Amino acid sequence: MTQPTHPLRPWTHRLAMLVVLVALVMLLAGGATTTMKSGDSEPGWSFRFWEWFVSWGRLGKGREGPFYELSHRQVGTVLGFLMLWLLGFLWRSEPRAWVRRTALLAFVLMVVQGLLGGVRVLMLNRPEYRAWADALGGFENARIVSSMVHAGLGYALFSLLCAIAWATAERAACEPVASAGTRLAELRNGVVWTAGATFVQLMLGAWVRHAGLGIPLVLLHVVGALPVALLGAWLAAKARESRDVAPLADRSAFRLLVLVQVQVLLGIATYVLFAFASAQGFQGGEWVCLDPWVRTAHQVLGAVILAYAVVTALRIFAVEAPAGAASAS
Repeated sequence: MTQPTHPLRPWTHRLAMLVVLVALVMLLAGGATTTMKSGDSEPGWSFRFWEWFVSWGRLGKGREGPFYELSHRQVGTVLGFLMLWLLGFLWRSEPRAWVRRTALLAFVLMVVQGLLGGVRVLMLNRPEYRAWADALGGFENARIVSSMVHAGLGYALFSLLCAIAWATAERAACEPVASAGTRLAELRNGVVWTAGATFVQLMLGAWVRHAGLGIPLVLLHVVGALPVALLGAWLAAKARESRDVAPLADRSAFRLLVLVQVQVLLGIATYVLFAFASAQGFQGGEWVCLDPWVRTAHQVLGAVILAYAVVTALRIFAVEAPAGAASAS
């Protein structure tokens, strides 16, 4: 079914893809900030965001911590303005209400996420905000909780932005299949479960990253990878059975399985490199230098898997939708 066209529509999709790319860079910058233990290394936080760009130019050797922290804030600022621009484009050119509402929700999440990051910095550096930390059981608990919520919002935001980018693509306007039967329903439920398990695993990873690499937390994170891997394999097998009614979902499920397999390998490499770096006292050697970047890649790929699962679910919903519902609000 052909969707209504608008002169801004092709540019809306291009802008949405740019926003996804910048959001991916923001995840990378945020992950590097946590991995390098650079969070809160830049004590100032102001609504005068342009100061962050000026401060970045004054950073020199020996101030790598503030470099990562300020880079994260700068990318977040750019992303916020791009999302505001995208929201305006969608409100002008997008006929589907659910796409516009998703964009509005994404923008709200972006604002909340930025404010949450700022509140965490203020709780550490300003006595008047310490009462907020005390209400959560002290600064350390407040730091862990706010960091995990901040990370969770980032993962959810990236998934929403990928969903918008998919929805604004011309190929998203596929013709529904009315005779799909129960196969697509099982496939749809499997994708939803996979996305849910991935999000839980991401939050366990955030707990490990922000609360410390204690053995119980690490083991919990390792065990949490098992259902994600099993669901990914089951989903790929089920999608292959339904490829006659949903070929795009079949290919998406296979790619999702490949991403999960790469993520498992990255997870193994993360712990091997961390153990090796610990034995070396985190001093010297290219393998020791590689450790934080592998950990950051592991975190970012987890966010990509979650977003890809969400997009795969949307593809199945598009195929499964009854005739006439493809462009409904």
